Amino acid sequence: MKKFLIAAFVVLLNFIPVACAEVVTVEADGYYTVGDGPDENISVAKERARAEAKRNASEQACVYVESISEVKNGALTRDEIQTISATVLKICNETVSPEILSDSVIQFHCHITARVETADVLAQVNQGKDKLIEATQRNKELEEENARIKAELAELKARYKTANADERKQIDAEVKRNEEQFTAAQWNDKGYALNNKKEFAAAIECFNKAIALEPHYAKAWNNLGYAYESLGDTAGAIDCFNKSIEFNPNYAAPWNNLGYIHSKFNEHEQAARCYRRAIEINPKYVLAQNNLAFAYNKLGDYDKAIACSLKTIELDSNYAKGWNNLGVAYFKQKRWREAADAFGRAAELDPTDKTMAENRDAALAKIG
Repeated sequence: MKKFLIAAFVVLLNFIPVACAEVVTVEADGYYTVGDGPDENISVAKERARAEAKRNASEQACVYVESISEVKNGALTRDEIQTISATVLKICNETVSPEILSDSVIQFHCHITARVETADVLAQVNQGKDKLIEATQRNKELEEENARIKAELAELKARYKTANADERKQIDAEVKRNEEQFTAAQWNDKGYALNNKKEFAAAIECFNKAIALEPHYAKAWNNLGYAYESLGDTAGAIDCFNKSIEFNPNYAAPWNNLGYIHSKFNEHEQAARCYRRAIEINPKYVLAQNNLAFAYNKLGDYDKAIACSLKTIELDSNYAKGWNNLGVAYFKQKRWREAADAFGRAAELDPTDKTMAENRDAALAKIG
């Protein structure tokens, strides 16, 4: 008979992880105050309170996700734990209540009850490492976007306190613009969550709503391209990635995604150019480094493949495909022992991929 453990906890309490837990319930609060500064949209104010509550709930879920990872002997980074927590969090109930602080000031209080299921956590922990790395990259981008919008609003509110009448009108207009950016970011956030659930048609609707508010929203264009690519619409995906690059040439993700499409059609020279551009923008972009190593292997430039693979492993020593690409390059250079060691490490990190174990055995056979 299955044992179900329902655990509720708040930020100020210490949570002790229990390995047999199947469901954990999380409760969190978020607040947002209006009326003490510039003119603000009440609906957006409620959404800001909700966004804060959801972030707090996700932070609490991190404790449980980390405990499951330890039980599974997973080697997850803090960013990966945060990504999984945001992905598996299921909101069961939420309320947004106005609290009157004074004649003109209202504080919106959002209370969220959410749950985290062990099966969902394990599914994320056990998914392919490249998917987790990509999801972590995108989650980090979303967090940075939300933090920028929040900081900009705080700066506008601070200016409002000492502004004259004309300046306050200008600040009101800037706050409205900030609200549009916040709403677009929320649609992008929702679309991203739907992408994770493979609900790509619904995700596309969300990304289009974000773009309707922010036509030059590079992140939303890139995410829209990912959804189209997942549905097999390569032409639509390429158009979206190019739009993303047009609006932000220094955004690494669409360059990597374009490279992936070129690789898929065996256009490895073009793929390598895209990957190199992604790495120029973000030297710590693990997937782009690994993809470039793959492209160099396909092009027969094994010295460069080795250099890129070693950089990939330096950035993430637990990335099995990085070790596998290193093994391929060594194997092609007839460096059998080094190839066997690299393939062996890859097989150890990802025992579900039988190809890596077969590669190791092939290298060992060469050694005799």
